[in-house]
Amino acid sequence: MSIGSGTSQKMDELFENINAWPRSKRILVCVVLVCVIVAVFYFLSYKPRQESITKLKTGLTKLDRRLKVLKSRAAQKEKFEKELAEAERSFKLAMKALPDKKEIPSLMRNISQSGVDVGLEILLFAPKPEQIKNFYAEIPVQMKVKGGYHNVAQFFEAVAGLPRIVNIKDITMASAKAGEALETTCKAVTYKFVENQPEKDGKGKKKKK
Repeated sequence: MSIGSGTSQKMDELFENINAWPRSKRILVCVVLVCVIVAVFYFLSYKPRQESITKLKTGLTKLDRRLKVLKSRAAQKEKFEKELAEAERSFKLAMKALPDKKEIPSLMRNISQSGVDVGLEILLFAPKPEQIKNFYAEIPVQMKVKGGYHNVAQFFEAVAGLPRIVNIKDITMASAKAGEALETTCKAVTYKFVENQPEKDGKGKKKKK
């Protein structure tokens, strides 16, 4: 007798015995078998797959958060670079509007000539000492002009239109007598670029005897 035929005979005997069992016992055996099959499937296939899926989801969540952080940093860096570039452009434009030392005399003449061109009489034009700031210096000019209100307004407009920055401050207007031209006192402030000066190393040097 072969092994296969013997096994088949034993299986037939087992099924005959099971069929002889009461119906309730057969149902109980079926339930137990189903539970065993489900348990085997759960522990050998379903659970490992779920654990792998959970790990993948966790990894994807971490990668998504990391990606958002990197995108945020990239956006902040791009914004900072744009702001820096804009500040540099504005600074360069401002530097172009500041005259250098050689241009100051001609700028002073332009301010004075602007008053003459609109019909004002220049009573006072007195440059004051420079006031050094950070990278620039203020050059105030005390002015007193005589003429009509319209002429004064034209003068201020002409000064504002000069290629270099000139601000008009401390404006006062007065007329000695009714019907006479106004006497306007003001301060014209222009600016110049100040190059960094090397620091004088006066300390540590021994005096010659």
